[in-house]
Amino acid sequence: MNRFYRFRDFVTRLSSAQSPVKSMKQTVPLSEFCDILDSHPMANAVINSHLIVEDMASFRSNVEDAFESVRSDNSGNITTYIPGLSTYDVNKWSVSFCSTDGQIISLGDCDDTFTMQSVTKPIMYGITCDLIGSAEVHKYVGRAPSGFGFNKIMLGPDRRPHNPLINIGAITVASLIHPNLPLSERFNACFSKYKAMGAGFTPTNVSFNNVVYLSEKQAGHRNYAIGHYLLNEGCVNAASTSRLMEILELYFQLCSIEVDTTTAAIMGATLANGGRNVFTGDQVLSVNTVQNVLSLMFSCGMYEGSGEWAFEVGLPAKSGVSGLIMVVFPNLGSLTMWSPLLDHHGNSVRGVKFTSNLMSLFETEDKQCFFHPFNNRNSVMSSLQRNPEVGNLAMAQSIMYPRRGYHSNARQHTAVCPPVCQSMCNVGCSRVALRAGAVKKILQAAKRMIRC
Repeated sequence: MNRFYRFRDFVTRLSSAQSPVKSMKQTVPLSEFCDILDSHPMANAVINSHLIVEDMASFRSNVEDAFESVRSDNSGNITTYIPGLSTYDVNKWSVSFCSTDGQIISLGDCDDTFTMQSVTKPIMYGITCDLIGSAEVHKYVGRAPSGFGFNKIMLGPDRRPHNPLINIGAITVASLIHPNLPLSERFNACFSKYKAMGAGFTPTNVSFNNVVYLSEKQAGHRNYAIGHYLLNEGCVNAASTSRLMEILELYFQLCSIEVDTTTAAIMGATLANGGRNVFTGDQVLSVNTVQNVLSLMFSCGMYEGSGEWAFEVGLPAKSGVSGLIMVVFPNLGSLTMWSPLLDHHGNSVRGVKFTSNLMSLFETEDKQCFFHPFNNRNSVMSSLQRNPEVGNLAMAQSIMYPRRGYHSNARQHTAVCPPVCQSMCNVGCSRVALRAGAVKKILQAAKRMIRC
C-alpha cells in the first residue's frame, strides 16, 4: 500500500478511538507505527513540531487580518464575456493556504467552487513540457512577457506567441498535447494530472463545469479568431480546421476545470514542493519543468500587471478571470484567493490587495518583506545558524527558516537559495526517535492540518 494511504488509514484509526494510546496497542502494531514514522516526513514533522509554519496560530491571525481588511472592497467588475462566469456572486471571497508539509488554512467561502480559467495555463504548460520536453515546446512558444492584454491577437518578433500564459500561447501549447489521440483521451490525460496535483487526505475536489465550458465554446469568438490566426501562421500542430476545433475545445475544457480555494492551494503547494504532491508524495510534474513553470509565473503570470506584481510582491503567481489568484512560495507553500470582481488587468481586486496587505505584515523595520526573493535574507540566515535556539524572531522568520534538526544539510543549503529556485533542491528528513507523546501529537496536528 502507498505510504500516504497507510499514514491516512493510521490517523483515521487513531482518530476514531476513544483512547488513542490504548487503541494503538490494540489495533496498530508498534512495528507498523515505527515504519510510518521512518518513511513519512509529515509524521516526523508533526511529532517533533518541526513544521514549515511553526506558529500556525500567529500566522493564521495575520491571514485573517489581511482577509478582513479587504472584505468590504466592492470595486472592480465581474467577467461578462464568458456568460457562465457572469453569474458569480460578487460578494464571494475566500482564501486558502497550504504549506509543503500539509498545513492548511481556509477562510470565507472556501467550499464554493469556480473554474480555473487562466490559472490552468501554467499547469497545462507543465504537463506539455513533461510530455515532449521544454526545448520542443519552446520551438512553438516564447518565454517573454508580451506587454499586451491576455487575449491580444499577435505574435512576437520571432513569429511565435510571446509566452504560454496568454491565450494565444496557451492555445498553441494545447495543440502539442497528445495530438494524435482522440479529444476525450487528450482531456483525460490532462485531467488526471490536475487531480493528482490537488489530491489531499479526502477525495480531491477537482471537477469539470460543463456550463462554463459550453458558454466558452459558444461565445469564445476571439479565441476562435486566435486559433485561425495561428493556423494561418503555421504555429499550431493542426492539419485541418476540424483539428483546430479540437485544439480549441481542449483549451476550453482545461479552462473549465473546477476547484475550490483549498484544492487550488494544494495544487500550488505541489508546485512549491518541486512538483511532488505534499500529501500523496506522488511526483506529478518533474523538477525541471516546475522551475520553468515558476519562472514564467513570476514574469508573466499577472497579465499586464506582472511587472508591478514582481516589483511589489516578488513571487510566482497566476490569475484568472474567474477571480482566482494562485501565489507560490517556493519550498514553503501556496496561497490562493478567489473573488469575482476584477481590476482593469483582469486580476481579482480583493486578491491583489489582500496579498499586498499580508506581505506588509511581514515587513522589517527597513520595509523589506521576508517573503520577497530579493531582500537581504542571508544575514538573517547566518544569525539563525549561529544561534539556532534564538526565540524572539519575527513570525516571518519562523516560517522561512524551520528549526535546526528537522531537515538534513540539503535543507540548510536550500534555505539560502533564492526562493524561486529553492523548490528545485532535494530535501531530506533526518530520522527521529519515537517519543511517548507521539500519538497524541499526531491527533492534535491532524485536527488542525488535515482538512483538505
